[in-house]
Amino acid sequence: MIDAQEAERIGLVNRVVADADVLATARGLAREIAAQPREAIALTKRAVYQGLSTQLAAHLDMISSHMAVLYDTPEFRERLRAFRERKKKQGSKHH
Repeated sequence: MIDAQEAERIGLVNRVVADADVLATARGLAREIAAQPREAIALTKRAVYQGLSTQLAAHLDMISSHMAVLYDTPEFRERLRAFRERKKKQGSKHH
């Protein structure tokens, strides 16, 4: 048995919050996820569920296929463009 801080330190969980903040934190995370492109959410959910009963090699192949589908969506191309623009602006601030 380990405590929450140890679980966070070793990467078993990605964050620890106070008991009083659990619901608000979960709702915030749910809003963040819901704001993502529908295709990405659907394929991620499918990958998680199928990963429970799939051999690792087959699961990795499936993930690769999902990534190829998502890379070809207008949402991905737009987010990639916006990301590159932000990086360009950040890079010009440091010169």
